[in-house]
Amino acid sequence: MLVDFNNINIPEYMDSEFFEAAFRSGFNDKIVKLKNVFFTMGPKLGENYVSHIYRANATYNDGGSDNKIISLIIKTVPSGPVGGHIAEMGVFTRERDVYVHALPEIERLLDGEAIVPKFLYYTPAPVETFVFVDVTPLGYILADRVKGLDEEHCGLVFEKLAKLHAASIALTKKQPQILRMLSEDLFAKNDGNQDMMQATLLNNFEHLAKVVETWPGFKETPEKIRRFMSTIPQNMAKWCGPSDKEIKVLAHNDLWVNNILFKYKDGKPVDLYFIDFQGSVYSSPGVDFTHFLYTSPQFDVLDQKRDLLIEGYYYKTFKSTLENLGYSPIPTLENILEEIEKRETVGFFWSAMKLFLISMDPSDCGENSLENLNDKDKGDRIRSIGMSSKRFVSTMQYVLTRMEKIGVLN
Repeated sequence: MLVDFNNINIPEYMDSEFFEAAFRSGFNDKIVKLKNVFFTMGPKLGENYVSHIYRANATYNDGGSDNKIISLIIKTVPSGPVGGHIAEMGVFTRERDVYVHALPEIERLLDGEAIVPKFLYYTPAPVETFVFVDVTPLGYILADRVKGLDEEHCGLVFEKLAKLHAASIALTKKQPQILRMLSEDLFAKNDGNQDMMQATLLNNFEHLAKVVETWPGFKETPEKIRRFMSTIPQNMAKWCGPSDKEIKVLAHNDLWVNNILFKYKDGKPVDLYFIDFQGSVYSSPGVDFTHFLYTSPQFDVLDQKRDLLIEGYYYKTFKSTLENLGYSPIPTLENILEEIEKRETVGFFWSAMKLFLISMDPSDCGENSLENLNDKDKGDRIRSIGMSSKRFVSTMQYVLTRMEKIGVLN
């Protein structure tokens, strides 16, 4: 078979043997003859921070009279210092465990309803690499991260999230070992591999404090932000990691607009897939709620529709899914609201970590990388652009006001 790199800078190991192994894995050793693979895209700078994404089309024959074409997504650990940190953190191995062990069982409990695009293959060498079916040709695309998600998009997210969470609770009762293997939060571990992430987070908070100094009505807030910053290193694992006394689900743990692919009909979102389960953890549903709420909705949705999203979209579906699965006792709405409130700090972290990047126009994203964010001059330039957007300002003012109200900032 032929692998055509199409003049794109593609790693040499993505050769015929690599793709043949991927198809043997993805098609459960069914006899499939690969004809050729044609790369269509390499990594796009400024949009992915913990992986490199490649796209390719594969022509194959599964025994029929006609050849078939399937689009593929190939995801790898990035090169350089960031890739080293990512590999040491074990996030790709965590994602493998989620795709191989947890998600197939969850989708089975949901009568085959797909939560994610089809997973084909994982290899740990020469670098950790995944192969997935690219669902873009099927009509699944990213929404506008800069604009943010309206109520229809957010409602669909919370309905699908409710099914994921509910089925994972039911799975724990049947096969507890599957999700217990995901009990460590890789993003919140207190070890040397977190230095880059924490350094970026602290730099973001410091720049945020300087920006807030210019906002009318927030005179005392910058000092509160700096006091809060000083407590992050010793408390991050406690705030973000799993707790003994909580409702536990398979939390995506990186739930924001660019990790969701939407399908549309007549201009309206009708279905979605979640992607990128690198940080997934067996933890509180509040982890996903606050992460998503403080990074992804349009401001008016966050400001005016928060209760509707939780109660009308999420909890209604969560309860009915558990009822259909015959699970009891079903957590109450009050239980879920308590979980969300306990994890407000998680949403605060992620809004400071990425909202200014999400709000940036794509034309301003060329320099965006973890290395550049940790370079003083380049990092400050990126933060200044992102933190000046209207959406960032309105959403962050909402978040800061809420953090003060509930005592996270004092």
